[in-house]
Amino acid sequence: MNRYHLIFLLSFAIFIFFLTPDVNTGDGGELTTAAWFLGTAHPSGYPLYLMIGKAITFLPLGNIAFRIAIISALFSSLSLTLIYWLVFRFTASNSAALFSATTLLVSYSYFTQSVVAKFYSLNLFLILLLFSLWALQLCRERPAPGAVHNETQILYLTMFLAGLLTSNHHTGIIILGPVAIAWWLTKSYPLKLRTILTGIALVVAGSLVNSYLIIRGSHGHFFTAVNVDNLTDLWEVISRGAYGSSGTIAVAKNLFHGFGLYWYPLKNLFSILTTNFSYFSYLFFLAGSVWLFRKNLKLFIFIILCLILYGPLLAKITLGSEKKTETDFYIVAHQYFIPALSFFAVVLGAGFYQLERGLKAAQLRLLSKLLPVIFALFPLVFLVSRAADSNYRTNFVPYQVTKDTFSILPSDSVIMTFGDNASYQGWYLKLIGRYREDVCQMSSADQEKIAWMLQGCSRKIYASVFPTFFSEKFTEIVPMIQKHRFYGTDPVKETGAYKKYLYSSGLSIDYLYSPQDVFIKDKKERRRDSGSYFRQRQLEADKLIDYSACFSHFTDDFFSRQLCAHYAMHLTNMARLYSDASYHSTGEKVKVQVNDAKSGYSQPLYTINVTKKNRPYLECSDHLLRFNQWPILYLREKE
Repeated sequence: MNRYHLIFLLSFAIFIFFLTPDVNTGDGGELTTAAWFLGTAHPSGYPLYLMIGKAITFLPLGNIAFRIAIISALFSSLSLTLIYWLVFRFTASNSAALFSATTLLVSYSYFTQSVVAKFYSLNLFLILLLFSLWALQLCRERPAPGAVHNETQILYLTMFLAGLLTSNHHTGIIILGPVAIAWWLTKSYPLKLRTILTGIALVVAGSLVNSYLIIRGSHGHFFTAVNVDNLTDLWEVISRGAYGSSGTIAVAKNLFHGFGLYWYPLKNLFSILTTNFSYFSYLFFLAGSVWLFRKNLKLFIFIILCLILYGPLLAKITLGSEKKTETDFYIVAHQYFIPALSFFAVVLGAGFYQLERGLKAAQLRLLSKLLPVIFALFPLVFLVSRAADSNYRTNFVPYQVTKDTFSILPSDSVIMTFGDNASYQGWYLKLIGRYREDVCQMSSADQEKIAWMLQGCSRKIYASVFPTFFSEKFTEIVPMIQKHRFYGTDPVKETGAYKKYLYSSGLSIDYLYSPQDVFIKDKKERRRDSGSYFRQRQLEADKLIDYSACFSHFTDDFFSRQLCAHYAMHLTNMARLYSDASYHSTGEKVKVQVNDAKSGYSQPLYTINVTKKNRPYLECSDHLLRFNQWPILYLREKE
């Protein structure tokens, strides 16, 4: 076993140990479901990731969500091994290469993206393949024998990988800019027509992976998060045109506007690098930059250009605001800049090499051999921190909240899920876990417009059970809604499109939807026992849900903590039920109001009597909210 095998196996073992045990927040539920059914995911579709995911589902390890998450651990370990190999080729120093690998491994964002089901580690590996290929080309000082052949072969491989990049995350294609510069700096011979035509053919061959989206994305397929029925649809998905101003082409145009507005992107990027590597790392970065500049100017230009494009320029179009929200931190800052962290780590390795050279020049004998190894392994101390803030192996919140959301529903009911977390996790539990198959899940991106997605409520399966819900006529649905069979994960917003038709009432961790009066023909049909129904359902829900996961997840995943707010609302509702004097009042009164962090909905402010019966609920709610508060999160800027 050589050192490269060791780097891969050890890092892979670490990631597997901390790997999410079940479905994670964000895209995890959707990606897992799409891979299992060989369907499609949200734009840009991610066909390469899904096909790899389907292959991995055949492994006899854990549940399906765990198997899909193995992709992240696998490609993160491969990327670390590649970085180790590359830094060793630059410096001929095992210690410097090891320092780059260990420093990147324990960096907060890299580590976290390695233990959840996401496509960023695969995206990084493809980027690093091209980065390594051309970095080595730039290190060759003289054309070797057969240079024309070698240069052509490298160009062919580059073109194929360029096509392959289009089948995963759209930020992958950014690397083609520095690669083009590297080719221009190293080309020794003019291109022949045959080479050009072959290169174009290889780009097409690599991009053919996207044909999966047409083959598996039709309306007739069992699971499609996005439908692709023709070439126009295919382009819309690959270019993320469905996101309008957030599409790939539309966002890229922002690079050419407001050149004086780079201060905040630079500031935000500096914050990301500091959070992941500390202020001390900048000394190594400076030393490494100076050494690379002196050793190989072309290589230095290439690496810095990669860092600039995946750093300040990417921040300009994705993280350029003065004030960042939680979403900015945990979607953009925490995911998009993984390549920048990797390039930064490569330069850190070069800087560490200067420290090693200094120790050898001082002729410290034993210390000059021992200290570099100790320093190179020292970053692994921060695995203790990652065990505290990124220990996804203890995070069952997404699974438990979704399970409880469905568990408390009456038989033959419908639930609307809003946003990625509720919808994607619901798809996973219902379609792969086959949980509550008597419940129909309708999904919607938001409440700005009425758009029902039927991934969790196939017409072929549920049309005979809920025929009115497929009529697209609200008046025909009203009788069923009045029977307390329509629920949602979010309250109906006052300013949303659904408000015209529905209003909501909080019930445990769900919301019961009721029709507006204007749609009720016979006013006598409105149920008179709403109060007793709510009490009964609330008491029954209390026996079914399990909020212990919100006290034991030990990860600072923001969205998991958001989900836990649902349990706080359930607990305060239970406290209200037991506030009557007959439950042995203590004479105390408290004001209770819980905010639903996900939807922005605030529970009405209640003043309730404290009793021996409801005190445990009030205390539990208070502890739950404090345990899951936003200010303790790792990536948050310190005020």
